[in-house]
Amino acid sequence: MPERLLIKLKTWPNSIEQEHLEALGFFNQKGWRIFCDPDELATLVEWLKERHISFSVHQSNRTGKYEDYSRLSEQLLRPDGGSPTACALCGRDDIACYQWLEGDDADRIEATARRFYVCGLCVREKILPHGRLYARADDVL
Repeated sequence: MPERLLIKLKTWPNSIEQEHLEALGFFNQKGWRIFCDPDELATLVEWLKERHISFSVHQSNRTGKYEDYSRLSEQLLRPDGGSPTACALCGRDDIACYQWLEGDDADRIEATARRFYVCGLCVREKILPHGRLYARADDVL
């Protein structure tokens, strides 16, 4: 795997520059940055210098890729999705449950989103700390 570089902007770009940066692949995570291969560096540096945007280049200790969060819908003890009185995650019966929708990898709730019922304990222990987006079904328009 080739060596990866990280370009960090030192100044905050204006709104028009931000749109251009996003089109180039920059993202805003505690400041504007982009991961790139060494052969992409010259083009990006030239573009930034033409616009007088201050930046720094660093060795990346990561590959510049993100990992998708696991899907709780793949861990259901009740594959049928449970019911208002049966939790699909822990499998308990005779407990009040709400229906939840599972977001996709881009945190979108699509019409085809997986739906399942979850008890309050599983919401606190599994859904709230989970990185993937989950939304209560009755809260979705």
